[in-house]
Amino acid sequence: MYDNKKYKKVVLYIEACESCSLMIHLPNNIDVHSATVPNPHESSYAFHYGKNVNWIEDSDVDDLSKETLQTVFTGKATHQYQSCDAVWKPDYFKD
Repeated sequence: MYDNKKYKKVVLYIEACESCSLMIHLPNNIDVHSATVPNPHESSYAFHYGKNVNWIEDSDVDDLSKETLQTVFTGKATHQYQSCDAVWKPDYFKD
């Protein structure tokens, strides 16, 4: 898709066990960026378990037109309870 110019940039939120493992081997030059829960070696606990779903539910209540991706991803990472966030290429999202 990147080679055929089907997108300019892609941002993904991924919530699944060991979800970082999906992003580790992507090439650095295809402009795909993600926030994942959890890291490549952890199980996920997001099914409405305490604060683990805050990063998902926040998108339902916030005015996303007024948030930068850096703000969104940084905020999500601070709300995690048992899982570890991994934000790939964090410099890309700086305000």
